[in-house]
Amino acid sequence: MSPVQQIELEEDLLERLAAAAHDAYCEGKLRDGWKCGPVRDDEREIHPLLVPYHELAETYKQANRVTVRNIPRKLAAAGYVMLPSRSNETPLTFPGEDLEELAELEHQLWMEERLANGYTLGEPTKEDPMRNPYLVPWEQVPDEIRQIDRDLIRAIPGILARAGYAIVKVERPSPGNAR
Repeated sequence: MSPVQQIELEEDLLERLAAAAHDAYCEGKLRDGWKCGPVRDDEREIHPLLVPYHELAETYKQANRVTVRNIPRKLAAAGYVMLPSRSNETPLTFPGEDLEELAELEHQLWMEERLANGYTLGEPTKEDPMRNPYLVPWEQVPDEIRQIDRDLIRAIPGILARAGYAIVKVERPSPGNAR
């Protein structure tokens, strides 16, 4: 299984998949009534990141690349593997329990990436834009923010299909049968 989980993404493919991940984010926000604007305003549902991928600042492009590179890790944690797809294969839909497990892991990996890049807990300000109020455990994340993680997880099968991969559930060994 291990060699299948290692996917080397050439620069062009990595960028296309990162753009697809960003598209999934934008689609979810737009579905929920958000609009693009120069400054984030949660009350008016305005967000500056609702722009095409090529218009994002490099830091946000890099976050999308990290998200895509971590897909095999996320899948393995929930008992899935990536395999080269066969033609006309219907993309998998994650069942509810797996969706929640993967969304929580998505949040954890996002936090790791943000913290590694110098972000701290709190509301961003002009003087300190490297703050984020959602650098908290999953249980403390508001549901509208959790929905972003769920949307991204739901998009993984389509993102991988662009690279010629499908997702397959594998049996996880029970604790008594693990080697």
